[in-house]
Amino acid sequence: MKKTVLIFILSFFLCSCREIETFPIPWSEAKAITVQGDDVYVAGNSGDGIKGGACCWKNGIRIDLTTSADPGYHDVSAIAIQGGDIYTAGNYRENNRYGYYIACYWKNGVRTDLTTSKETKYADVKAIAIIGSDIYAAGFCSENGNGIACYWKNGARTNLTESAELKDSRVAAIIIQDSDIYMAGWYSDDSRKIILCCWKNGVRTDFPDLTPTDGGIFAIAMQDIDVYTAGCYKDDSGNYIPCYWKNGIKTTLSVTNEKAYTTPYGITIHGEDVYTAGRYYDDSGDSKTIACYWKNNIRIDLPFN
Repeated sequence: MKKTVLIFILSFFLCSCREIETFPIPWSEAKAITVQGDDVYVAGNSGDGIKGGACCWKNGIRIDLTTSADPGYHDVSAIAIQGGDIYTAGNYRENNRYGYYIACYWKNGVRTDLTTSKETKYADVKAIAIIGSDIYAAGFCSENGNGIACYWKNGARTNLTESAELKDSRVAAIIIQDSDIYMAGWYSDDSRKIILCCWKNGVRTDFPDLTPTDGGIFAIAMQDIDVYTAGCYKDDSGNYIPCYWKNGIKTTLSVTNEKAYTTPYGITIHGEDVYTAGRYYDDSGDSKTIACYWKNNIRIDLPFN
């Protein structure tokens, strides 16, 4: 049976996992990961405390997607590989920190915008898939204060929900098989409860029982009938510990210490191996956040340069 993997990043908390909101010094973070053969590709961001740049790493070698001449502040949350081409996707902010958020993708570092500031104030791409010459990107756009789940095919947007239908919704994974489009994500109901779901050709199926109750989820991957989620949980001392769950069974990821604010943002499955990607805070002297990924439970740091 052909194995199907859905990978997505979820921008919500079931608990208040601690975040580092300002970066007065150099920093980096990993947001998405994929494995092709023996090659490990990680997409993420780095910055100097004022300006953030999109980047990716192939087997630990960094490739910058933006330059000092690029406008705004950039965030990459998705990656896909086709042949020798690297596709990454996310958004950027016009006028640095206080502008509009423009959904976009990069092909080998060349950016294509999917929205404009006149169209929506906030838009983001959380997943990308390439089928032949067609480029599919999935995420959300803001309308009337709510996030609207949507996807783009070659730049043309299709909404999956309406602003009056759900309080908030996101698409965060996409895969195309034959002529069918499968997407996974989440929405919040009238009580603001988060519910995981999947769309097949626009028809939604809910998965209310797949959300762990002891932590915050940032990413999900599906392989056959197995569901993998990645995020963090709160230990008895009040620290947030990185982990992933397979069908609800938790595996803790290695950390430098319990107060390292370690957060996994992406997950993928390759054969029998589980790869997660994220960041941790290094307070050993030159305090900074460091992008990293784990293969199973072994952490690999990614270089700034």
